[in-house]
Amino acid sequence: MAFVLGLRLGWLVVTFWAHVPVIAYRTVVAAGGILLLYRACRHGVRFDDSGITVRNFYWTHKLSWHDVNHFTDGEVRELWEGQMTTFAWAARIVLNKGHSVIAEGTAREKESDVRRVLATIEQVSPFGHSLYSGAHSQGPGAYEEDGEE
Repeated sequence: MAFVLGLRLGWLVVTFWAHVPVIAYRTVVAAGGILLLYRACRHGVRFDDSGITVRNFYWTHKLSWHDVNHFTDGEVRELWEGQMTTFAWAARIVLNKGHSVIAEGTAREKESDVRRVLATIEQVSPFGHSLYSGAHSQGPGAYEEDGEE
């Protein structure tokens, strides 16, 4: 009886160790998926008194208001069904040094949504005027909410 019990326990141990690579693989894949989901959920732009924090998928940029020259039009690539590549409008922050950062969290497809983003940028600008100079530029105060959906 003890011999049979020993064989069964031995079989369980061997079976368990045979599944360890599969368990390890699934654990790594799950951890990677959680990390990607976390990074995707962090997309965004934060404006405060000290500057702008741009959280893109791969990088986080912390910019001082004194480093920002102006905002202009940028675009981000989006993949949709059928692997078609489309581009959406996004704010591009041009720095005094000539470098620029595209704020992926501002990506919009509809014109009314673009105007809302520009109105927000104008409201948070510490300089009292819009820093935006792109194709949608209409001068200071032009991006007030008009109730359009």
